[in-house]
Amino acid sequence: MTKRAVPLFICLLLTSPVSADGFERGLQDTPQWRALLHYRGVLFGGQTSDISPGRFFLSPTGRKDPQSELRATIDAVFSEKAGDSPGEAHPRCRFPLRTEWLEEVLSRRAPSARCAGLAEWIGHPSSVDLVFADYDFGNPASAYGHIFLRVNQAGRPEDARLIDVAVGFAAALEGGTSPGFALKALMGGVPGKFSVGPYYLKVKEYSQAQSRDLWEYRLGLSSAAARRLLMHIWELGEAQIPYSFLTRNCAYQLLPLLDVAEPSLGLSHWARLGAAPADVVRFLGRQAGFSGTLFRPSIDSALLMRRARMSKRDRALVDALARMVSGSAISVLETLPSGRQANMLDAAYDLARSRKNGKGLFAAGRYGENIGTLLNLRKKLPSPPAIKNWDTGRASPDAGHGTTAVGALFGGDRHGQFAEVALRPVLHDILAAQEGFQENTQFELLGLRFRAGEGRGVYLQQFDLFNLASVQPWESWLRKHSWRFEVGMRQAEEKNCSGRSCLISVLNGGYGASVQIGESRRTTIFALAEAEFGAGSQLERGWRGGGGGSAGVILKGGPFRALMEFSDRRYPLGDGRQNTLARCGASWTLARDIEIRAALVSRRPHEEYSFGGRISF
Repeated sequence: MTKRAVPLFICLLLTSPVSADGFERGLQDTPQWRALLHYRGVLFGGQTSDISPGRFFLSPTGRKDPQSELRATIDAVFSEKAGDSPGEAHPRCRFPLRTEWLEEVLSRRAPSARCAGLAEWIGHPSSVDLVFADYDFGNPASAYGHIFLRVNQAGRPEDARLIDVAVGFAAALEGGTSPGFALKALMGGVPGKFSVGPYYLKVKEYSQAQSRDLWEYRLGLSSAAARRLLMHIWELGEAQIPYSFLTRNCAYQLLPLLDVAEPSLGLSHWARLGAAPADVVRFLGRQAGFSGTLFRPSIDSALLMRRARMSKRDRALVDALARMVSGSAISVLETLPSGRQANMLDAAYDLARSRKNGKGLFAAGRYGENIGTLLNLRKKLPSPPAIKNWDTGRASPDAGHGTTAVGALFGGDRHGQFAEVALRPVLHDILAAQEGFQENTQFELLGLRFRAGEGRGVYLQQFDLFNLASVQPWESWLRKHSWRFEVGMRQAEEKNCSGRSCLISVLNGGYGASVQIGESRRTTIFALAEAEFGAGSQLERGWRGGGGGSAGVILKGGPFRALMEFSDRRYPLGDGRQNTLARCGASWTLARDIEIRAALVSRRPHEEYSFGGRISF
């Protein structure tokens, strides 16, 4: 090389993009780069990103080729050239966190660029909250719970957090809400995306419209981590990610965001097969830590807690005001001190609004007309001291048991002794420990029970595709309904058949009411009207359709819970054999995730008993 060529070579080296044989060597395999692009390992080797193909990638092969995407990103962010089309932002503005990371690891500054709106979007973040929206058993699609993040700006008091940014992931509902769409969402066939908006819209959606309690957990993340999180949300933009209710859901997709914010956490590896929202809350409590928890009650919860502080006379007045603001009710109200009047009107307003939203068996119209009158009365009075320490009488979701359970039991029936193993991937049942869950609810998906019996070999005893139930008490103010929905397969025990060839498919639904009795409210009595359809080779004509009813009692006392139920169903269509069931199940919680259980079941002419244990994780 001539002396004259040496300076030219050095100049080209300093101004050209970094080559694959230079600084970028090995960067595509670092945890930071994999987190920034949402890469994960695939079964037969290699990497692929959870993000669907689109503008999130700068390389045509970037979704499955980390090195190609790294090379394209380096070429783009260190280039003086703007976007590919007129008016398009420079790649440094589209991907500010990628640019910042590359500048750090390559010890090289990218040329400056004006990024419209980026500084305003980031602001001065100080912390990040994980928010859990309660299980909604009034809507089976929301009975799994929901979690999202809130990024808090510095300098705002806690009571001003409603305008901070909330970030969540959910299925894109443009595909519809049909049963076919719901099945695709369950199995993973619909797109999802991150949504961004002010926190008060989330409060309005969950706490007010859907009457779901909110728990806000302050994560142990630094202000720098909160800033990185906002920069990465900016990068994601409208990027789509395949959504699956059980695996690639709202809980799973938050973990890569937090790995970007704080790479040392390594959260994504924990949930490779998916995660339930409540499990992620518990896991983040262990990994990142919570520096505080705030409970934000829903309309219904706040209403019940207000009622618990009232006398019987005050409750009657609130109920009358919610129905209709009459002259006699106002006369009684005006005899009270102003602070008490304000409390009465606040409660009446919440009650009327709850009933207007259709909570319980109420006609919306007659309550909606009264809301404006209540507001006019209320604004004339000073505000009483705010209630800061709401007492729900219920543990927060992080205190609940694990949502996956395995169990083993032994028992006997008229055919002899048997052993059983069970797996419940999701979520909770009525006999399980109730801490952290809504009382007397059940949400089970893909449950399996296998038995080995004398002379019967190993066979499938029961498969629950869905097994959902909600036994909510009929309150004087909130008259909630009770319901049940089951889809699956079980043994045709009413046909005196047990074994590999005895499975029948069952679809059953029920609707009714329940009440809690006694001052301790430890006893719940329920009754449901039910309809059922079944199919299988053990049934005459291969199918049946009919209905009936069920009634039962749920008892609780400390670690002990019991369910006693009787049901009777008749089938005017298809196989006409009567199906009568009586069962009694009991559980004793030894620790949060460990239970022992016993059961007696009579489905005439079949009878059995069983005893065993269950572990949740």
